[in-house]
Amino acid sequence: MARLVFDTFPKSGTAWLAGTLKSAYPESEIIWGGHRAATLKKEEQVITAIRNPKDCIPSYMIFFQHNEPGRLLDWYCRFMQGTIDSKDRIFISSFEELTTDPQTVMIKYSKRFLLQEPTPVTVTKIKEQVIKTHLGHLPAPLTLERKRANEIVLSNPDLSAALTMYEKVLTISK
Repeated sequence: MARLVFDTFPKSGTAWLAGTLKSAYPESEIIWGGHRAATLKKEEQVITAIRNPKDCIPSYMIFFQHNEPGRLLDWYCRFMQGTIDSKDRIFISSFEELTTDPQTVMIKYSKRFLLQEPTPVTVTKIKEQVIKTHLGHLPAPLTLERKRANEIVLSNPDLSAALTMYEKVLTISK
């Protein structure tokens, strides 16, 4: 039985990644790192998903009723720097690829760490897994509250640094 570790910045597909791993490697031990960049540096066979800060920061603000995007953007940049620092020893997927083509992501992850071939996964199968274990983490409709959170994040001067970090990590993930 393989020990597979994953970690992400909050609201970057954590529940989706957990569901994907559980579906693709049902006999494996799946370990979540707790939203810490240290996981990327210390653990083996780590996979992470990255998401645009314009999406994950407002989502975090709504989900956790948090109104300080500056602290979140700083945390995001530190997590992305940890991702960059660990790039040679981890597997990085974009949120978009993970949510639209999880089978390809799992095949690439498997090849990166010489794992057994993953069980075929589909978006439907993963959604069922997420509903069973993390129902509140499925995408939510665009509400007035979310629109306000988006505006707060977009007007924050720290967003540009986070977007730069996102682009750097997105580039190295290819």
